[in-house]
Amino acid sequence: MAKNVEVVSRPKMIKWIEIPAIIGDDDHVEFLKRDLLLKGLSGKMDELTKAEASNDDETAFFYNLDKIFLINNVMFNDRLMFSRDLIKVIKEKSPYKSLVHTNIIDYKLANVFRTEGIPFIEKNLEDRSNAYITATNLIQPFFSINNQVVRSYIRVNLSMMDYKVEINKHSSYEIKVDCKLKDLSLNGMGFSLSDENLCNFFSLKDLIIIKVHVSNFIIKVNKAIITRIDCNKREIGVNFNINDNNMVSLIDSEKLSKMILKWIKEVYQN
Repeated sequence: MAKNVEVVSRPKMIKWIEIPAIIGDDDHVEFLKRDLLLKGLSGKMDELTKAEASNDDETAFFYNLDKIFLINNVMFNDRLMFSRDLIKVIKEKSPYKSLVHTNIIDYKLANVFRTEGIPFIEKNLEDRSNAYITATNLIQPFFSINNQVVRSYIRVNLSMMDYKVEINKHSSYEIKVDCKLKDLSLNGMGFSLSDENLCNFFSLKDLIIIKVHVSNFIIKVNKAIITRIDCNKREIGVNFNINDNNMVSLIDSEKLSKMILKWIKEVYQN
């Protein structure tokens, strides 16, 4: 599937070294709705040292220090020495947008990281609520320009696929237009029309109803707004608010989010 999917507009990514086990599939969906893709990585030191360096402005790194200690069999008396080695890896591999978190309250341990300018928090991120609040609060300092977070509206190109779409105008329920899904995001979709004359059926700001047939299920958008019409390319584009139940039901918003998450994770699985 991933070979036929192109991520046109990518999400902000948190590469979480030893991601908390409490974060499940539903939590990944909620993070994605906030424009954050979570990717778990191993905390084994030999794997961290082999990882490629990253200066990507759209990627942050969270280091789960407790599990990193555990997976590397670090004894109590060796924690400070190991932490100094970990700091070298952090500075070499991910010098920007890195955060270390731990349940351990230890001034000496905290000071090792803070004196090196690495953000360090003593908080239980194995708690789902704490993990969500902490990660989303860091969107502002980690992913902002001039103190303003720029949304990327994750979008995937599906032009190689063959997903059927049915469109009805709210003002013309009796008329149905069949087309193909070209691309989609969590706030919009693009469609390829079979005939350029079908463009005449639409006007900008029209309200439409959409049914997308994907595999064995249907995703329905109850209310979307036409925002783009290109008759030369036989394309139209629509926008909607996935968090507005009047536009997309909770069930369909979950299906859409999980579908996009699945594709994106396949693209970024390496």
